[in-house]
Amino acid sequence: GPTGAQGGNGAQGAVGATGSQGATGSQGAAGAQGAAGAQGATGASGSATLSNNADNRVITGGSGTNLNGEANLTYDGTTLNIIDSAGGSGSHRLTVGNSHDLRIYHDGNSNITHHGAGDLYLTSNNSTDVYIRSADDIFLQPQDGENGIIIKGNDAVEIYHDAEKMFSTNNDGAEFFDSDNNFNLYFTCNGTRRGYLFVDSTNGGKMSFYDNQNHPMLSATKNAAVDLYYDNVKHFATHSSGVFVSSDANLGRLILGDTSGNYGWQLAGYDAVSAGSGGRGVFQDADGGVVLDMRASGGNIFCYNSIKMNGNASVDNLKLVFGAGSDFEIFHDGTTNRFQSNGLKNFQFNPKDTDVGLKIIG
Repeated sequence: GPTGAQGGNGAQGAVGATGSQGATGSQGAAGAQGAAGAQGATGASGSATLSNNADNRVITGGSGTNLNGEANLTYDGTTLNIIDSAGGSGSHRLTVGNSHDLRIYHDGNSNITHHGAGDLYLTSNNSTDVYIRSADDIFLQPQDGENGIIIKGNDAVEIYHDAEKMFSTNNDGAEFFDSDNNFNLYFTCNGTRRGYLFVDSTNGGKMSFYDNQNHPMLSATKNAAVDLYYDNVKHFATHSSGVFVSSDANLGRLILGDTSGNYGWQLAGYDAVSAGSGGRGVFQDADGGVVLDMRASGGNIFCYNSIKMNGNASVDNLKLVFGAGSDFEIFHDGTTNRFQSNGLKNFQFNPKDTDVGLKIIG
């Protein structure tokens, strides 16, 4: 039979689900460098004003375009640090002077050094003080390292002469030093040397005071004499058995006086060379008048005064006694003048030589 008619289109099917994300592709190659841009136009010239310009000045900024040439520079910052000057190179130092004469730097030690002509002064004005402080010792060294003064922390102060120690304090006083066998300590007033103390370490040790003419005034020897001088002449010396008082080569004189220098009594002793065997002793008054003149033992005593056995009219029974056994006495007992024999009974009066004038037999 004949072909049937075309059937109608069917309904559209549903949309399918979205597929999963594919993997990221690899990085593409970098693009080529772009060409440099053209040079910009030159800006207009600026202007600045420099004031106080001169050689050897520091230029500092001012307001706007103003600059200043500073003859004096004040640093108002907190810290100005100059690093170590290592290896003696001379760099990293603060220097002052046309020839860098004053130098301040640190090279492991802190240094303030002076080079070239002139002296280095550490000066304080307006009656202010200068303090030098150290955590331990202080050394003052002239002649490039020789000790002059050493101040030791909690210890001695030492003073040197030409690098030799001459003086040192200690916890009980002070000491003087010398490297040879003698020591001199000089005393100077108003620019004039007045004398000195001399110490000799030989022969056991000796100390002496001398005047400015090198004349001895006092001398003391260890285990020996102490000598006193007057106008370069020795007048007094101690001795193992007492003291010596001497006036000249033959005479020793002991003068008793007051604090004003007025003479009192005097005792003079003459040696055997000038006065004969046994010597001579003389008592003198304040004017030099002889009172007693005594010769050697067993000899004579010459008296130039009256002898009163009365205690200046206050005492009786003071006796003149004669004989080895106190055989004969002369005294006043308060009522009677007495010639008294002790033991022996006889009295004999001889008017001339051995002639007997009167003999009393007891």
